[in-house]
Amino acid sequence: MKNRVEGLTGIRGVAALAVLLYHLHFNPAFAQYNFSLTSRAYLAVDLFFILSGFVLSMRYDGLRMKSDAAAYFGFLLNRIARVYPLHLVVVTAATVRLFFGTSGSGALLTAPQLLANFTMSEAWGFGTPAVSGALWSVSTEAMAYLVFPLLTTLARVRPAWQTIGLAVIGYGTIAVFGDGSESMMDVASLENSFPLFRCLCGFAVGIVTHRAFTEGRLEAMRSDRSFYAVLLALGVAFMVPNSDLAIVATFPALVVALAHDGRAARAVFGNKVMAYLGLISYSLYLWHPLARDGLGHAYAIAQTHHVAIPIAVVVAVYVGGMIIVADISYRLIEVRGRKIVLALRTRVMPRRGQEDRRAFAHDQVGPAGADG
Repeated sequence: MKNRVEGLTGIRGVAALAVLLYHLHFNPAFAQYNFSLTSRAYLAVDLFFILSGFVLSMRYDGLRMKSDAAAYFGFLLNRIARVYPLHLVVVTAATVRLFFGTSGSGALLTAPQLLANFTMSEAWGFGTPAVSGALWSVSTEAMAYLVFPLLTTLARVRPAWQTIGLAVIGYGTIAVFGDGSESMMDVASLENSFPLFRCLCGFAVGIVTHRAFTEGRLEAMRSDRSFYAVLLALGVAFMVPNSDLAIVATFPALVVALAHDGRAARAVFGNKVMAYLGLISYSLYLWHPLARDGLGHAYAIAQTHHVAIPIAVVVAVYVGGMIIVADISYRLIEVRGRKIVLALRTRVMPRRGQEDRRAFAHDQVGPAGADG
């Protein structure tokens, strides 16, 4: 299997744009606008988690509890280089905004909150709010990285049906007791550990899905017909009320259909436009709450001065502006940040650092998402 599958990258871009539009009405200036096509986009976070588990297994399937410490810390450093530079910049920008902006003041920023946000641990069940709404899912993925060898070991030593059964029980528990805000699976409150549990369930599903994929159990899904059938099933599930669990259950099939890299999958999600959106999806995801609130402030000022701006224009400016911001952010922060971290690694451990730099050429995992 190829190290990089463009369809798996492209679907991240689509999901990130859906989250971007879904969160628009969370700003009071846009409260009356809620786009039906993205009304369940909070589930994109679950797709991100499953994708991360699957794609990380592609790159690091040999990482187990018995792996040597150098391999484990090399993996962690790769993940830090991938996600932390942009996370650090966004947390800093959000903190400055809270301190000086109209939405908050320095009194809201406690030392535990700042420590948790800067160490990516705000969603680990400590009750520490995120300084920006998109950060919680990145924090849960950070924990998933820490326990990734444990998850891969359990997925390999136990029968697949047991892992899937535990994931089903986990998702059911989240749906019943997680107190989702918009719906049963929209669990993102940092007052408890359910968001973290949600992420670990998704990772486990992604890992066991990759196991079944590599063992040849899912060859029947290689055809273009199977890919279109998955899309149809997903579309039907989205139209059924209260079907969050059914939608999440369809995500592994979508990931497998894309991983087979068939002609239809490449045409729909692996084309150049989709692949580009997937490439910048992490920046799209992390910056969009700050951009949305800035746009909302400008929109409210326009309304105060009786300037009528069609919502279609607002959405076009929002999406277009976010793509430009994300492109700049990807090139100046993500790419350069990775190089800086890996350069430091190369100085400390030259041989391992060179291996890590080669690995980054194919590392396509990012919690664009992650947020949701």
